[in-house]
Amino acid sequence: MKSLKQRVEVSQVDLDEKNTRIKAGEDEIVSMEGRLRDAKSQMEKYLREYDSLFRKTHKLTEELEEQMHSNQMISSENQQREHEVSAKKGESYEVTLEVQRVQKLADMTKKKILGVDADKIKVEKEREELKAQIGQITNFEIVSQRKEGELHRKQIDDLLREREILNKKTS
Repeated sequence: MKSLKQRVEVSQVDLDEKNTRIKAGEDEIVSMEGRLRDAKSQMEKYLREYDSLFRKTHKLTEELEEQMHSNQMISSENQQREHEVSAKKGESYEVTLEVQRVQKLADMTKKKILGVDADKIKVEKEREELKAQIGQITNFEIVSQRKEGELHRKQIDDLLREREILNKKTS
């Protein structure tokens, strides 16, 4: 019985030890479950942050692509406008040259007009002088022609009288 008692005591100690280990294991399980819940909660938090960051990254990537496309379009428009500005500068230069050419022609034309006007005044003055001379010459010639005409008339009258006289004498 002593041996049985000893065995019971040993079994009791063994049982107490096992109960202590079970209790320690349960405490450790509770502690591990708490850490697991914390880790799971932290993991869910990280997943939400990752999902949020992924969405932000995706949105920013789309915005970047839109901006790149917009920049490319603006760059293309700028090149086209630079080409148009260059063409307009060329046209402006040509127009400036044409304006200068026309201005030179206008200046030359004005000089010629002034020259022609001076010549016109000179010619008109000469014309007036010539008209006056012609008038004088014409008047002189008219007077001369009248005198000559009168002389011819007198001569004709004289000749007609002589003829009449001759006719009277011969008749």
